[in-house]
Parts: sequence; structure tokens; C-alpha cells
Amino acid sequence: MRKSVGRFAAAAVGAFLMVGGAGAAFAEDQVGDDAEKPVRVVISPQAEPPCESGTLSLSVDTALVDLLEEQADEPTDPRYNAALPSDERWFIEKIEEVVVEDTRCAEQIGEGVFWSVQGVATDFAGSGTALGETISPQKLGWEPAVLDDTTGLVVDGGAIDSHNDGPGLEGLLGREIMYQVNSSSDDEDLLEQDVWTAEALLRLKVDDTVVPGTYLATLKIGLFE
Repeated sequence: MRKSVGRFAAAAVGAFLMVGGAGAAFAEDQVGDDAEKPVRVVISPQAEPPCESGTLSLSVDTALVDLLEEQADEPTDPRYNAALPSDERWFIEKIEEVVVEDTRCAEQIGEGVFWSVQGVATDFAGSGTALGETISPQKLGWEPAVLDDTTGLVVDGGAIDSHNDGPGLEGLLGREIMYQVNSSSDDEDLLEQDVWTAEALLRLKVDDTVVPGTYLATLKIGLFE
């Protein structure tokens, strides 16, 4: 019996080597019918990822902005050179990188609730030869622009003109919108993007009788919802 078993084991090994090395088919005769084993899988609808605790935040570069005087022969911005009156002096510069980040999911955003970035300026207080002098924020306007919206739902608040541009104009004396979610926006569409960036061109227009010197104001930029 042991010799018979040994010969069978050797034959089996030889068959295995032939299959692995030469690809020959098994030659054994099947004994009985195949056993049938059911195999099942249940595929459920994809689960929505859980709503994590996202945030709404504002980031602004707080470095000093120096307004540069617009010269009739060397304009810093050609859009304003053509209309430069002889009895005014204009000072212009751009503020950049006003960034809103909204990582909230739809469940965290109330229906009909939208965010906006707004700005307001203080008086320009004079120093040095202009000590004791002030320039009203009514003289300061801006022209904001949204740089990278891909949803079509975030828009700038439009240009704000200074008091020198016409009667009744107040510049940045009160809060004005830099950019915002359009009031007709759908929250679901906003989830396609979570970071927006805007900039604004500042324009200070003063009479040519202004007292020379250094003036400093504070532009306050806030996020509201």
C-alpha cells in the first residue's frame, strides 16, 4: 500500500509540473456532477460623505498701501488720466489678495443666507507739515474686481465714486460691498468652489489746495453673512 501511494504522489507532482510549465490540460475524468454554489453581492446606493464642520473666513494682506499720485503725462492707470481735472490731485493704488474661503457643506449654510465682503474707511489724519489736517473718506473711492470665480455666482459690488465725482456721492464714508454672493445664487452651486479672491483699485481725489504732508487712514474690510 505504501508503494502504491508513493507512485500516486509522484505521478501527481509530475502532472502539476507539466501544467505549470507546459500548459497541458488535466486529463482526469470527472466523477459525478459539478456542485453549484450561489454567489451574491448587494450593491447599495453610494453614501453621501458625512458633513464635516467647515468654516467661512476672510484673509486680507494688512501691509501698508501707498497711494501714488496720478500724473497727467505718466498715468499710473490710463483709465483715469483722460478725465484728470486741472484743479484736483488724484492718488491711486491697488489692494490685492482679499480672499474668502468657505469650506462649509450645504447643511451648514442656511437657506437664503449669503456672504459679502464690505469695506469702510476712516479719515486720513495728517502728520508732519499736515499735522492737524484731515481728508474725509468721502474723497476715497474704489473699483473692485473678482479674480477667480468659476461658478458665476460671486460678483463685485461695483465702483464707488468719491465726493469729487459728483454731488451726493459719499466714497467709502459708509460700508460698501467689495464682492458678494449674488442674492439669486443656489447654495449647491457654490459648493463647486471654496476659495475666492478679489482686488480693488483705490482712488483718492482731493482738491489741489490740499495741505501737503503725510496722511494715514485705515481701510476696514470685513466679512458679513
